[in-house]
Amino acid sequence: MDAVESVGPEFYGECDLPFQALEILEFEKLKNWKEWSPYQQDQEIRVFSYLKKLSIWDCPKLEGSLPEQLDSLTKLQISGCEELVVSISNYKQLHESDIENCKLLMHTSPVHFELLESLSFSYISELKFQTEAFMKSLGKVKDLVIIGCEELTSSFQNEDRLLQHLISLGDLHIEDNCALVEKLGKEAEQLLQLRILDCKLEFLTLSKCAGLLKVPEGLHHLTSLQELEISECSSLVSFADVGLPPSLKVITIEKCPSLLYFARCQVPPSLRRIEIGDCENLKSLIEKEEEVVDDCCLEFLEIYNCPSLLSLLCKGQVARALKELQITSCRQLELITDRFLDDTCQLENIFIDNCPNLKSLSLCHPHQSSIISYFELSKSCFVTIYEYEAKKDGYLKLREIGD
Repeated sequence: MDAVESVGPEFYGECDLPFQALEILEFEKLKNWKEWSPYQQDQEIRVFSYLKKLSIWDCPKLEGSLPEQLDSLTKLQISGCEELVVSISNYKQLHESDIENCKLLMHTSPVHFELLESLSFSYISELKFQTEAFMKSLGKVKDLVIIGCEELTSSFQNEDRLLQHLISLGDLHIEDNCALVEKLGKEAEQLLQLRILDCKLEFLTLSKCAGLLKVPEGLHHLTSLQELEISECSSLVSFADVGLPPSLKVITIEKCPSLLYFARCQVPPSLRRIEIGDCENLKSLIEKEEEVVDDCCLEFLEIYNCPSLLSLLCKGQVARALKELQITSCRQLELITDRFLDDTCQLENIFIDNCPNLKSLSLCHPHQSSIISYFELSKSCFVTIYEYEAKKDGYLKLREIGD
C-alpha cells in the first residue's frame, strides 16, 4: 500500500450514496499518502453518514483536513500524521478522541460536546481553540490524557479554570508538561477557597515532568484522589510540605533519581499500598523519624532498584497493618529493624532479593511466626534470621539462615 498517494473519486466509486452503511474506517501505514479528496458530487449528500469510528495511523505525509460532516462519529483516533490538520468542531457525537502527533488541532466553533467521555492530546504542533466552548465540552469527560502540548496550557488564561469544568473527571494523565501540573495545583487551591472544587478525580498520573521539583501543594485538596503514579520526573526531590491528599490509598513512584525520601514526617494514614522503584538516591522512606506517629494503615510495601536505600523506617510506623513486604536490589540496605516486625505486625508475605548488605532480620515474637504464609530470601542476602519456635500445627516454620 506504500504506492497510495491520493484517496479520491475512485475510493467513493459511482454509487449515489457512498458508504451509507459503513461504521468503521481505518487507514494504517500509508507512508506516501498525501491527499484525501472530499466527495464532490453533491454537497447535500452526507458521505459516511453512519460512520462511528475513524482511525488513521502512521500516515506521515497526509496533508489537508478530515471530512467535516461525520454526524455519527463517536470515536476518533489520529496518530503519526504530522502534516494533518484535525478539526473536531463538528463531531457532536464524539465519545472518545485520541489525537497524537498531528500538525494542528482545531475547535473553533461555539458548539460543545455533550457526550465526550475520553480525551487524549499528545505532541500536537499547534492548537486553535475557542476556549469557552472547549471548556464547556469537558463536563462529561471521565478520562483525560495530555502529553506535551504546552501550548494548550498557555492558551488557558488565568480566568480559565480547567478543574472547574472537569466535574466528571476520574482519571487524569499528564506527561511532559510541568506547567500544566503547576497550574492545576494552584487552581485546586483557588477553587477550594471559592468552595467550587467539584472535581472528583480518583486516579492521577504525572510522568516525564523534568522541571517538577515537588508535587504542588494544591493537589492536596483533591479530596477524592485514590491513586497517584509519578514516573520519570528527574528533578522531583520531595512532596509538598502539606502532604498528600487525605483520601489517597495507592502511590507508585518510579525513575525519579532526585527523590531523597518519600515523606517528611510520616506515611499518610490513608495509604494502603506503596511501590517505589528505580529511585537511585532514595535514602529512606521518612526524613524525620523522630516525629513519626504510629497510625499508619499500610498493607503493601514494595521497594526495588533503590541502591542508596540504607534502612526502612524505624519506630514501627508501618508495622501494624502491613501484610506484604517486597524488597529487591537495594544493595546498600542494612537494616530492617526489630520494631518493624514486632508483635503488632500482621505481616503474611516477605520477599527479599539481591540485598547483599542486609545484616539481620528478626521475627521477634511468637505471634509473628504464626501468621507468615510465604517467605523467600535469596542467597545474595547475607543475613541471619532469628525467630521463636513456631507452633506445630501446620504454620510455616523458619529456621536460622546464614552465618
